[in-house]
Amino acid sequence: MKRVLLLIASLLLTFSFMAGCAAPAAERTDAYEFAPVRSDESMLVRDLKTFVYGDPEIAIEAGMTASDAILNRTAFTSGDNGSDAQGEKAAAARIERLLESYGYAERAAAGTEFDRTKPYFEAQPFTIEVSQSAGLLSSKTIQVSSQNVVAVVPTAAEKSLGSVILAAHYDNAYGSDLIQGTKTHGVYGGGIATAAVLRAADGLVRAELPFDLKFVFFGADEPGAFGASHFVKQMTASEIADTLVMVNFDALGGGDETYLFADDAETEHEAYFRAAADAAGAAFEAAPADKKAILTNSSGRVYTHYGFLGDNSLFYDKGVNAIAFFGANWTAPNRYGYTESETKRPILGTAEDTLYRVRELYPDYARRAADAVDTFATAVTGEAFVQTMRASRANRPQVSWLQNSAIMGYIVCGLVVLFAAAAMILAGVMMKRKPSPEDLVRPPEPEEVFGDYTDKKDESNGGDPPPDNPFEGY
Repeated sequence: MKRVLLLIASLLLTFSFMAGCAAPAAERTDAYEFAPVRSDESMLVRDLKTFVYGDPEIAIEAGMTASDAILNRTAFTSGDNGSDAQGEKAAAARIERLLESYGYAERAAAGTEFDRTKPYFEAQPFTIEVSQSAGLLSSKTIQVSSQNVVAVVPTAAEKSLGSVILAAHYDNAYGSDLIQGTKTHGVYGGGIATAAVLRAADGLVRAELPFDLKFVFFGADEPGAFGASHFVKQMTASEIADTLVMVNFDALGGGDETYLFADDAETEHEAYFRAAADAAGAAFEAAPADKKAILTNSSGRVYTHYGFLGDNSLFYDKGVNAIAFFGANWTAPNRYGYTESETKRPILGTAEDTLYRVRELYPDYARRAADAVDTFATAVTGEAFVQTMRASRANRPQVSWLQNSAIMGYIVCGLVVLFAAAAMILAGVMMKRKPSPEDLVRPPEPEEVFGDYTDKKDESNGGDPPPDNPFEGY
C-alpha cells in the first residue's frame, strides 16, 4: 500500500511541477491609453431585425415571424435543391447588403482591377465532404456547400503590422437534411452576435490602423463548425503568424452573465481587453476557478470547457491568441455542458429563440451585446494594442502538449499500468497476511505419544536399531 501511495504522490508532484511551468500571471495595468467607444444599441437592434427577419421595422411582439426562406439559415447538403436550401445563402446576401450600406465595396471577380486600399467584402463559398450516419452501424459521405462572408478594412500604413479577426457564425439550427432543427429563429443562437460584428464593421470602416481588420461571418457552423474549420485550414503559415488576435462573438445578449475568456492561464491580451472594457464602461465575468473541464478526444485536444465551445478554439489550437465573448452561466452547480441560466428556461436552439422571447427574458440584451462591440473597438484603437498583442503571443504559455490527442492514449495506458501495479501490490500484501484455503481445511497432525518405533535408535544398545524379534538372544 505504501508503494501505491508513493506512486500517486509522485504523479501529483509531476503535474504540479508542469502547472508551475506556465507563464507568470499577467497583471492588470492602468498604463494603457484608450479613446473609449460607446455605440448606439438601437442601431444594433435595427441590424438584428434586418438580418434575422429581413425587415428593420418589424414589431417585437409575440408571434413575430417571417418566411421560411428568411428564417432558415441552416446549411443543406449540396444535393438538396429545395427552396429552403437557399436560406443560408440568402442570409449571407443580407450581410453583404448591410456591409455595402456601411461603405464596403464588393470585391471584383478574379482577373479584374480592384482597389485593395479601400474597405471591401467578398463571399467565400466552399464545399466539403463530411460523414453522416446512415443507420445503426453504417455511414455515408455527403457534400455540404456553404459560404463565409469576409469584410476587410485594409491598413492605412505602407506595411501592415498584421491582422485582427472579429468573427461570429451567422447560421442557425432551423433545420435541414443535415440537422433535424427546431424551427428556431436563432436570435440568441447567432443572430445577436452577427449583428454585433456588423456594428463593429460599421463603426470601424474608416479607421486608420497599422494593421488589417477582418470581419468574418462563418457559415455551416451548427452542423459542425464547418465554416470556421474551412477558414482556418485555408490560412497560410504566415497568415497565422501575422494574426495579432482573433475575437469571437457567440450567444451574446442572453444567459445570466456575459463572459470574456482567453486562456486557462492569465495572459497579457486578456488583461488588455479587460482594461479596454473598463475604459468603455463595460463589465464581463471571468472564467470561474472550477471551469468544469471534461476530457475529450475531439478537435485535437485533450480537454474542453465552456470557454472552448466556440470557434475561437480552432484558432487557439493553431497558436493564434483568441478571445471569446459569450453569454451563459458558467457557475451553475453540478452541471456540465452548456447552461444558459439557473432561473430562466433555456431557449438556445429551440423554437422559443425569437427576438420577442429574448427581450422578455433578457431586457438588456442589446446593451450587453453593444458592450462587447465597444470593448473590441476601444481595444483595437488603443495605442499599445500591437505591442501588447505581440508581447502576449511571445509569452504565451507552452501547453501544446495538452492539445495533442495522442496524450489521451498515454493517459489511458498510464492509468491501466497504475491500476495493474496497485492490484499486484495489494494482492501480494493480502497473500502474506491471510492463510491459504488449504490451510483453513487441512486437519491438524496427531501428536506422537510413543514416538516412531521404527525410526528411532535404541540408545541403550549402543545406538544400534532394536532387533526385529524382541525375544532374540534368550
